[in-house]
Amino acid sequence: MKNKNISQLQAVFFIIQTQISIGLLALPHMLMKRAGSDGWISILLSGVLIQVTISLYMILFFRFPKLTFYEMLEKMFGKYVGKALQLIYICYFMLNCVLILSVFSRILDIWVLPLTPNWVISLMIVFGSVYIAKEPIQAIARFSFVLTPIMVGLSLPLIYTLGDADISYILPIFQGDVRDIFWASQDMFVSVNGFESMLIIAPLVKGTVRQRYKIMTIANLFTTFYYLYITVTCFVIFSPEEINIIPEPVLYLLKTVSFRVIERTDLIFLTFWFVTVFATLANVFYLASTGAAKLFGKQDHKWFVYILSAIVFMLSISATRTDQSVHVVDQVSRIADFIFVYLFPVIVALIAFMMKKGGRHAL
Repeated sequence: MKNKNISQLQAVFFIIQTQISIGLLALPHMLMKRAGSDGWISILLSGVLIQVTISLYMILFFRFPKLTFYEMLEKMFGKYVGKALQLIYICYFMLNCVLILSVFSRILDIWVLPLTPNWVISLMIVFGSVYIAKEPIQAIARFSFVLTPIMVGLSLPLIYTLGDADISYILPIFQGDVRDIFWASQDMFVSVNGFESMLIIAPLVKGTVRQRYKIMTIANLFTTFYYLYITVTCFVIFSPEEINIIPEPVLYLLKTVSFRVIERTDLIFLTFWFVTVFATLANVFYLASTGAAKLFGKQDHKWFVYILSAIVFMLSISATRTDQSVHVVDQVSRIADFIFVYLFPVIVALIAFMMKKGGRHAL
């Protein structure tokens, strides 16, 4: 089993790549609509609340150090209830895949390929993702390891725009209702989901149980401050009135950046972001397909990647027919995120703690 493990650094990049996806492009717009100029504070608040959730996850890791979350469910609730819960989580990850595929194909349709049918765009994305997701976890983690620095590099041109920044757009701090800041953090929760992937890949990560906390904390800190950098940059360049009417402020901001030999920086960004979406979708396909393999008692997840990706592709075609249908998928996904990432795992962790399910494990 040793050769099937991934390093702690690869696990960090796997989580980061799963977290940072299509939500980034519209996040400044959503936060501004919810909390006004204080929306950036919601990112810090959500980072704290996610860290609390991660801390509660550790109860499960200490009680079931060698089990994936799918196996924990069967251990905690018995064979039949456990397998039913496994199926529900597989459907949850598939819903995430449908959302990622639907939203990004719509963005490409609007910004780059207006004459190309959405199903063709979705098919290209699915092919790229399946090619990665069918591989062992080591190959998938290495791909995330390579892409994450590239993703960070794509955001560097935003620094060029700070010469026109107006800090007064975000001052004074706490000018709005504190309750709005709290509710806006919900939008951030949806955008940074992916840290729950550690529940699935933890047994495959080298190191102690305590080191899993370090892995998730590093990923959470990186993602929180990366989103903060992107959001604050948009907030100090665009006025609050402008951000309220711009659905993807990150792309509009990149569109204003040009160099002597480079035009339309936004299109260059989307070209490379296309590949990062491959990686994110592949990671989520892996999480779903390993659950399906466990559900049916199989060792290899490869064939389940093909089956689940075909289902996701068909569902995404229906989801991308209208903006309203994409909105419905997004709203359903938000509710599912709260239940299956924050609420249910925490409840399972507390049950394991109070009923002393599983076994104690050395730190």
